[in-house]
Amino acid sequence: MISAQLQKLMIIGLTLVFLVYMILGLYNSVPDPDVLAEVSSSESASQDILTLVANLNQISIDQSLFSSPLFVSLQDTSAVISPEVQGRPNPFSPIGVDIGNQVTTINAPTGKTGSN
Repeated sequence: MISAQLQKLMIIGLTLVFLVYMILGLYNSVPDPDVLAEVSSSESASQDILTLVANLNQISIDQSLFSSPLFVSLQDTSAVISPEVQGRPNPFSPIGVDIGNQVTTINAPTGKTGSN
C-alpha cells in the first residue's frame, strides 16, 4: 500500500499538472475557423439588414388611398366579446381555498377607430 503522505503528494502533483495543461491550452489556442466564419456571416447579415432598412425608407404610400370611396365604405365587422367567468383567482392554491369567482369584462372595439 502507498502511504497517505505519498498519496497526497501524488494528488497535488496531478492537480498542478492538470492546471498547467489547462492554462497553457487557453493561452496557446488558435482561433477556430468556424467561429471566425460565424462572425463574418453575422457582419454580412447586419449589412443586409441596413440595406433593407434603407430600401424601406424610400417607400412612400399614396395618401389618396385613405380618402378613396372604396376605403371609406369599409365597415368594421369585429365580433362582440361577451363577459366570461375568468376562473380561479389563484390556480395554484389548494382547492376549496378560493375567494370566489371573478368576472372580467373584455371590451371589444366598436365602430370606427381613429379620426377622419
